[in-house]
Amino acid sequence: MGRRARTVVARPLVVIALVLFAAACDGDDDAAPPTSAAITPPPVPTTAAPTATTPTTVPAPPTTAAPTLPAETPAPTVPPSDTTQPGDSPDLTPDERAVVDAMRASWADLNAVLLDPTDDQLVAALPLTRTGDALAAAAQIVAEDRSLGRRSVTHPEFPAWVREYPDTIEIDTESGTAAIEYCRLGSNIYVEVGGNPDETDRVIDDTISTYRERDTFISQNGVWLKSGGTTVEKFKGEMTCPDL
Repeated sequence: MGRRARTVVARPLVVIALVLFAAACDGDDDAAPPTSAAITPPPVPTTAAPTATTPTTVPAPPTTAAPTLPAETPAPTVPPSDTTQPGDSPDLTPDERAVVDAMRASWADLNAVLLDPTDDQLVAALPLTRTGDALAAAAQIVAEDRSLGRRSVTHPEFPAWVREYPDTIEIDTESGTAAIEYCRLGSNIYVEVGGNPDETDRVIDDTISTYRERDTFISQNGVWLKSGGTTVEKFKGEMTCPDL
């Protein structure tokens, strides 16, 4: 692969028990109010000769043209943000595709928890895509965000995404391990919930950078689970990895 990954030491286990066992919440659906039909009184009989009536034509409702963006407002050019659809690397073998899907799923699950660390159902789902040091690191992050009242917010223009490097996929079927490198756009806005005097969220960090990451996986019951990860290189202020 031409690079040697830097090892990231996972933060200590903190309150893992809190985040691995969580309660689910049920929601209520609102029913639409019943509607009643208008009652029309019967016509009053008359002895007068009927007269012809001219049918009235109901005018067609006016049409509204679709709004057009001003010519001077170009659409932003950003890398694809949908990382859940297959097809980015069409030449992958089924085994390689399974590793790519596992990488994307583990990233998506953690990203969802960071957007709402108080959601117990999202926290309880973390062991479905990660284990070992990777699970411990995620649990620590969630515990810290909860205690500090902080969370991430999706960037309104440049949502975070991940994209694999297909030629970096390594699979060892005998040991049941795998590894993969990918590019990650770190664009989430980190805020303190209600931290401003007017109780709006206070922005702590809104910088955008991309990262070349390397994740390791182990197979458990036929499922790839993320077991560790390191940052190979960081590209501060960049919207994509230069070598992607």
